[in-house]
Amino acid sequence: MKNLLMFLFCSIIMALMAGVGDSFVKNPADGVDKAVEAYVQNAIDSICKTVNVVGLHAIIVKDTSIIGNYTYGNALYCANGIGICDTVELGGRIELWKVASVSKNVIAMAVMCLYDDGFLDLEGDINNYLSYDVHNPSFPDAPITVEMLLSHYSSISQGYYNLKSYKGVQFTSDCPGSRYAYSNINYLLLAQIIEHVTGQRFDEYVKDRIFDNIGVFASFNPYEIDMSSIIYGMWLEPRTNKLSICDVLQSYNKNDIDNYILEESTKGLDPSGGLIITISGMAKYMMLCMDVYAPENKGVVSDSSMARMRVPRSGLKKYGLGTLDYSYIIKGENMYGHTGYAYGIYTSMIYNPEKRYGFVIFCNGAEINYSTALATLHAPIIKVLYNAYLK
Repeated sequence: MKNLLMFLFCSIIMALMAGVGDSFVKNPADGVDKAVEAYVQNAIDSICKTVNVVGLHAIIVKDTSIIGNYTYGNALYCANGIGICDTVELGGRIELWKVASVSKNVIAMAVMCLYDDGFLDLEGDINNYLSYDVHNPSFPDAPITVEMLLSHYSSISQGYYNLKSYKGVQFTSDCPGSRYAYSNINYLLLAQIIEHVTGQRFDEYVKDRIFDNIGVFASFNPYEIDMSSIIYGMWLEPRTNKLSICDVLQSYNKNDIDNYILEESTKGLDPSGGLIITISGMAKYMMLCMDVYAPENKGVVSDSSMARMRVPRSGLKKYGLGTLDYSYIIKGENMYGHTGYAYGIYTSMIYNPEKRYGFVIFCNGAEINYSTALATLHAPIIKVLYNAYLK
């Protein structure tokens, strides 16, 4: 009852607030009641304590403004991946996050840009856009399309490439196009398609076409950024059930990246999960997804392609094209985006394109499994923020 009264109080406060400002550089304290801020901070703190969060940063966006900015706990910065060299309160210095599978939404948008420009057909056989053939050996006459990769309907399993040839794709027993099966390999192949079509490294194309156009610095290449600002995670070790420091950069090899070969070295930059970005940069990217960015940036991707990305192909998982339907989190609210869980990092970017609001939540460790992170961490925080600022 007490919480219900507080939610009602917060709703009344927000109803009385007219136009919280339309500048992206927005201090929440300039337009948000202190009682609302205090309530939200206490609620987020309570959620974080329940699952022993190491550190968490949450942002809520409305139109082109950040209207809420909350932190909890500590950031972990490491030197060369060896131990914890610096532990500071989150928000105390520059934070660069490796956002795991939220990266898939960015790769999907890059593919849609190529589609908009007429360089590929979403219904076309991927072998038209690769330097080698990929077929499910059990269904040699069934083409795998670009859209099947985007929606995880390709029949490619969650296996690994042969390290030498990058052609050792593993398959499920299903015909391509018949069943949803989530696989990072789909997005590795999509990155190779970007390279084949453009003649450019996929990370450079993403930077040129998307991030430069919206004024955001982000990269799939850790060697071109300040690595001392990258947040490390702590993951729940299944054998001990305790949190252990995790090197988010363990899979990179500088020599391979320095001698990059298109369509062969692609895996080394982790296209399915390797985007590195600040939380404010992710918020700006989310504005692009919400179609509230400056008019001159509308040409990055067409409205029709953005809408197509949000249409679920899978009834069970509600996965579209690099985009999930999260409308079940809050009844009556159409929300989309992606989550990411790897190396002790838990990320989410979830937005409502019709009402033009969204949430970015980054966490660097908690005593929860990746499979339950949305339900036990991200969704409860989204509900708190929604009820306080938007209901």
